[in-house]
Amino acid sequence: MRQDIRQAFLAAPGLDRRSKNVALITVGLEAQDAGLVGELMEDVDVGAVVHYGPRFPMLPKNTEPPYICHVSGEDTDHLSALQKAALDEIVPRSSLPFDPTLFKPRASVGPRKPKACEYFSYPDVSCSDPCSWAFAFPFSSNTRHFAFAKARTDADRSASSLSYSRTLQLLQDTIGPRFDREQLWDRHTHYEFVERDSFKTMQTMVSDPFVNHVSSLTGGAGHAQLARFYEHHFTKSSPPDTKLVGLSRTLGPDRVIDEMIFECTHTQEIEYFLPGVAPTNRRLRIPMVGIVNLRGDKLAFESLYWDQASALVQLGLLEPKVGLPIAGQDVPDKVLDPFGVPSNGLLTNWKKSENLPVPGLP
Repeated sequence: MRQDIRQAFLAAPGLDRRSKNVALITVGLEAQDAGLVGELMEDVDVGAVVHYGPRFPMLPKNTEPPYICHVSGEDTDHLSALQKAALDEIVPRSSLPFDPTLFKPRASVGPRKPKACEYFSYPDVSCSDPCSWAFAFPFSSNTRHFAFAKARTDADRSASSLSYSRTLQLLQDTIGPRFDREQLWDRHTHYEFVERDSFKTMQTMVSDPFVNHVSSLTGGAGHAQLARFYEHHFTKSSPPDTKLVGLSRTLGPDRVIDEMIFECTHTQEIEYFLPGVAPTNRRLRIPMVGIVNLRGDKLAFESLYWDQASALVQLGLLEPKVGLPIAGQDVPDKVLDPFGVPSNGLLTNWKKSENLPVPGLP
């Protein structure tokens, strides 16, 4: 069997034994077969090695090439505190279930060393069937029917998504390809809000994308539905003075996370944010967080979150009442200036704690 696997690996199309633009990924490799990894690495100078559970394989004798291992929570539950501490010393960038008795905050300085081993553990995922979550990336049209099947759990989907991003980070660092994610996302929003061209917007996305505006349940799943949404309910639906003000941006291996303020004057129905709400001609500022996933040089999905109650208060459609924890213009004002708007104004018991003792304060 090991010889068959070795021959299949060496016969893989596009395999270049002279470069490191190849990664070796194993699934469900048992301890007795761990030596197979070393044998394959003797034939091809791989750039990275990735392993998906169910058991901790033998650590390589050295950390060249970079190595990442995804294992189930069941596999780490049986480890003693001493074993966890020992593993953490061997693998400094491991991510095992949090243990406050072993946690030691530490920082590194200087260049990040490319040679490293990483272990990641995923709670509530069974170690008996690693294939049930290893490659079930739930945002792909090729796997969504499997990933969202009734047999799959939230833990499976969480492990699938997290392990995908972590593996992708290693592969991008070692073998590529690497794209300018910020430019790709900025191009997409340019077509959305500047040119207002639904066709160009869709050209920036994969063949089967989805967009989910969480607070209003608008968007679309799949190319046909999303193209219809952009053409008839999005690009022409934004008021003329619509503007996005960026506050922060976080980049991941397959993510761009934007914190921003959406500004406009409500001079027309904004179907994608406020469907069915007639124009009020009021000024609207909505703090918003957008989570954007990219696959290669295309957007795969967007999830946008905002405070719908604040938007309705600003437009005079929802009246703040005593005991109802909602606010209007104070919400974007505090996001833009955290020290400018007092905290805890909606906290009814805030004054009661004014003179009570607080640990660590005189």
